[in-house]
Amino acid sequence: MRIEFTALGLTFDAEVTEFYPGRPERISGPPENCEPGEPPYIEIDDLKVILYSAQEHIACDWLLDSDCAEEICQLALDAMLARYEDGE
Repeated sequence: MRIEFTALGLTFDAEVTEFYPGRPERISGPPENCEPGEPPYIEIDDLKVILYSAQEHIACDWLLDSDCAEEICQLALDAMLARYEDGE
């Protein structure tokens, strides 16, 4: 599945290779029904910058190995969670 999101003032397109929406913790009721939550998770690949003015997609997978990787992945995760919550 492909996802578009904005980061660093640019619009990106990426292939989502793995996604898990997470699970909230359960802390009420009998102790045997309580369990820790799990955070959401995403892996992306084939990252491209979309240049609408030139109608091009420019490969930029190298950003996934840069100092910006964590921010890019978090924004991709936020976009994917929004899609998931919308039922897509």
